Amino acid sequence: MAYKPLTLRRPNLTRRITGCVLCGFEEKDSRRRTKLNGKVSDLRNRICGVLDIPLSSINVDSYICSDRCFRSLKRFEKLQEDTKTLHRTLKENFVRNNRLKRGVPSDSAISPSIAAPTKSLCHGGDQRRVKSAKSLSYEEILPKPNPEEVIHVPLTMVSPTLPSLDFVVVNNVKISSEGHCDGNICKVQAIVTYESGRKTGELPKDLHRLGKALARGSDFKTIAGAAMNCPGLKKAIEDYICSEVNDECKKLCSKKDASLLRSATKDSIFNFSWETVGKELADKAPFFHRLLLASANPKSLCQSRNTERYPGVCAAAAVLLKNRDKGMSLVPYVISTILKVGRTSKKALVRLNKLGITMSPKSINKALDLLGVDYDLPLQMWKENSTKFLEKSCLLARERRDLETRKEELDQLSAAGEDVVDGVMAVDASLSILQDEEKNLQDNQPCSFNIVLDNVDLKLLASDMTSSNQNKDLHWCNHNAYLDRVNPTHLLDNGPVADLHDVPNSTFLPSLTDQNSLLSDFTVLIGRVLVENLPAFEIFKDVVPLHIRHKFSDELQKKTETVNLGVIFKDENKGEDMIDIVRKLHGLVPVVEVDENEVFERIPVVGDQKTLERGVEAQFSVRNAYTKARRLEGLFFQLADWHHENKFLSLIFNRYYSGSSATDKTSLFALRNLVNWRDVVSDAQHNPTPCKRFVNLVLDANIIAAALRFFGMETTDDQPTKHSFNPELAVGLRVVRHRYFHRVVKEFIETYIVDGTLYENHFGNIQALQEWERAKTYEPVLPNGRYPCRFPGCESSFKHDGVHRMRHELSHDPPPTIPEEPVLVNTVPDPTDQNPKPKDDVFDYHCGLMNMSLLLRNFMDAIKEGDGERIVRCIKMFLLHFKVDGGGSTKYALEALYHLFQLFALLSPREVERMKWNRTVNNHGRPGCNVAMDLALEHDNHLLKDMIRGLGANVSEASVRRICMSFFIMKAFLENLDLEMSVKKVSGEHCKKSVKQDLKKVVQTLQEQNVFEKQATREAMFSFPDCPRDYLQLVDAKTLFSWINDHKRNVELAKRPR
Repeated sequence: MAYKPLTLRRPNLTRRITGCVLCGFEEKDSRRRTKLNGKVSDLRNRICGVLDIPLSSINVDSYICSDRCFRSLKRFEKLQEDTKTLHRTLKENFVRNNRLKRGVPSDSAISPSIAAPTKSLCHGGDQRRVKSAKSLSYEEILPKPNPEEVIHVPLTMVSPTLPSLDFVVVNNVKISSEGHCDGNICKVQAIVTYESGRKTGELPKDLHRLGKALARGSDFKTIAGAAMNCPGLKKAIEDYICSEVNDECKKLCSKKDASLLRSATKDSIFNFSWETVGKELADKAPFFHRLLLASANPKSLCQSRNTERYPGVCAAAAVLLKNRDKGMSLVPYVISTILKVGRTSKKALVRLNKLGITMSPKSINKALDLLGVDYDLPLQMWKENSTKFLEKSCLLARERRDLETRKEELDQLSAAGEDVVDGVMAVDASLSILQDEEKNLQDNQPCSFNIVLDNVDLKLLASDMTSSNQNKDLHWCNHNAYLDRVNPTHLLDNGPVADLHDVPNSTFLPSLTDQNSLLSDFTVLIGRVLVENLPAFEIFKDVVPLHIRHKFSDELQKKTETVNLGVIFKDENKGEDMIDIVRKLHGLVPVVEVDENEVFERIPVVGDQKTLERGVEAQFSVRNAYTKARRLEGLFFQLADWHHENKFLSLIFNRYYSGSSATDKTSLFALRNLVNWRDVVSDAQHNPTPCKRFVNLVLDANIIAAALRFFGMETTDDQPTKHSFNPELAVGLRVVRHRYFHRVVKEFIETYIVDGTLYENHFGNIQALQEWERAKTYEPVLPNGRYPCRFPGCESSFKHDGVHRMRHELSHDPPPTIPEEPVLVNTVPDPTDQNPKPKDDVFDYHCGLMNMSLLLRNFMDAIKEGDGERIVRCIKMFLLHFKVDGGGSTKYALEALYHLFQLFALLSPREVERMKWNRTVNNHGRPGCNVAMDLALEHDNHLLKDMIRGLGANVSEASVRRICMSFFIMKAFLENLDLEMSVKKVSGEHCKKSVKQDLKKVVQTLQEQNVFEKQATREAMFSFPDCPRDYLQLVDAKTLFSWINDHKRNVELAKRPR
């Protein structure tokens, strides 16, 4: 029967963009969708196979509906499988029948197909296969008395075409195979017809399946399967494949066209990419590359690259090539670097080196030395740019002095009557050009940098302790350099902002403007809590900013450029070592010599209180040296914010946390037991992270409980009944919502958090003392430095403004008017008062706790935003709290005061702006992601300590220096590698678990105890009797002014470093 070839029409492959790709139904429920790139494997290929359409016609990001199309697809595939099973059963039944069959070979049990040509083959739908088809004849011989008589049954089959294979066609040559069956013995013959004749050969039994596959015109996959069924042919093919792989690997390892895997330089390691390795494998060794891909991909033998498995394929290839040629060592170096950072032991590296996976420990050390070359190159470039700027500035300044001197000379000649008009005009033109050059230079002033210093403490335990081999306590210093993101080029750098003696003391204390700014910050912080936890206030979400912006918000959301400068093997606890540390840091300062005078671009050194104290003492100890460089004048010290933050947290715990306060049901300790946060301890400064989380939890609970009381709400889901708002406000103007919300939250703050009367009294006392000191400062003094009598006409004078002068002035009748010391308002409650105001310790305890906790949160939020002005406002408040605390916080109060001295008097305008705005680090390049400089260095110290501990007994200055020099290179290299391999990045922040349930428990407890309902008859707290509403009520303004004046005098006289 002849079959007429048919041409199949391909359907219209244009599909809808949305909805099911099969039926077009838009399924709303995502649970009833089955994505093509989801968990169901190879779904897209299955659909295209069923519909006989190309893969490109279906979008990979689309889906099919689960209820209809996906079930129909599975049912159709099941029917296909059942059809194949039934077809196979029928063939087996047909083979077992004893009647005569056409061309049944002896190995029918393993023959892939013995049925007549299928309809698809007879139709010949693919016209391309028809064009290149070869005619093969299958001649069947039936058993007859005359074995020579053969009945030829020609069967013309269509053979598929593979464009990648080239055939050599011999003209007038006909190749065919014949199957002969003599009784129960089957034979397969191959017939080759030439122009000159025909040659016939009988195939061995092992090749019967191959001959029949060729005769039937099977596709190449079937032919290949038949060929691999023959053991001899299979071995020959395997040998050929091995030969091809060997040639490709030989080409890869050739030194003439060197592979990138042979290059183990710093650039090749740092810029390493698995994609580049895979591309080279695909170009130079495609057969080898495809074999590895097939080995790693269990679903398909195609050459597609699985993103997750592809780096492993490249690594496997590199390890195999390393075992072939030791020079192919790039990937082993990469793997060694990963393991080195992961603290892999030396013994493990030796074992892996024997397997060819890593390099030897000695080679790894050489690689680390290679990576550490020019580790501080960015810092050297920063320093060089600043040095060039200083040289150019000094040169222009010298030219200006020369021109001004020349102009003065010309003015003198002009006054003498000489004609110098041309000379004056020339000088004025030169000055104008010089001014333009100075302005251009100032506008292009390079950014400076900060140096952050922190101690690294390690303890090495001796395995076999002897008199000469004891445990070692190592105390070193690690330091980083951070490039400034805010560059105040418009400000001068030629002298201090002001004379410290002339700056009023009130400048270093919170002012009324500072207090109003703090209230505005508190409004935003409280608004965030209300909007997040009270559904009724969600309508105000658009008036509560996520970030409190400032004038440098755009600059401070950029990523910070960082350079690790390594470990200084000195102990900052020793005076001599600290001097050596400061001298080493001073070598990083840009400096030029002009007329035998040294000019610096002064660099701030940021550290904790101990580092600042030792650093200033080191500078003070060399103040009598001959040159500025020897006096270390190119550095000034700055207090780190993270340690400042931890000290204030510790102060909160000292005042409001006590292990004996479990009976006070709403104390911090009792609430800690309620939620069972056992990682919260009394020593908050040495375990700050859980303590900060707990303070934030209690602060949120206090705000919510106070808000429920303030707004007249029973639960968080209720609507306000007091200070309520119209529901139409939700659809009204944003400015109206903003005005209402800020007004009502400010009233809430004044009710529960800030005692307005107390701060008014403090501001009045400070103002009165300031006016009195100003009057004393501007008293008349005689030229000889003596103080005159203030009675008109009296000529008496006194060496000191003391009691003798006062007695003499009182002897006059009437005595002169003398400004008296002001009488200050007493903010401390008088214990002898017979009629004291009613006091509620519980109410005052939680109001004071909210005040200090909000101040701490405001400081932390200011650091996140890099808001220098807000940080300075918080430091002013910290100063008062540290001063009130007394001996427990004396040094931090002193450092806060000297920090304010620097900002308002001691530094130049440019240095002040740099110190104020360049005090944070942003490692992510996003808004709100800044951290304090000392905290960023602390994170690096943790990783550095882990790597040092991985050295085991091999800790030495050389090995630690090697790690430090390559530290940031390895860190950046691993970040790039993780990004390419889709390794989930572990955030530097602690994983934030949900605290909703704990928050509800604390709020419920606070509500049950009515802590924000002032009750005069409530029992006092056992562990916190007479707890003040605000600890700042204990501030003595007169003592505070005297303390500030004493330290002003110390700075002016330079008698002591602090």
